[in-house]
Amino acid sequence: MIHTPTIGRDGTIYAGTSRWVVVALDPTGKQFWEFTTDEETNECSSVYSPTIGKDGLLYVATTKSRIFCLTPEG
Repeated sequence: MIHTPTIGRDGTIYAGTSRWVVVALDPTGKQFWEFTTDEETNECSSVYSPTIGKDGLLYVATTKSRIFCLTPEG
């Protein structure tokens, strides 16, 4: 399951999933990259919708109360 996406200034689509993964897609849906949080998969796993900060970095939180900061390049 993919959660509500966030769209970057260049049109890149960033989304968290219910499998501990953040994905970046181009506007046609082709995947640029994915980031795995490496958390245990036997729990209710989810990465919430990313937020793009004023600094251009992506901030994502998980259901295990962890926060990750990613560059737009992954």
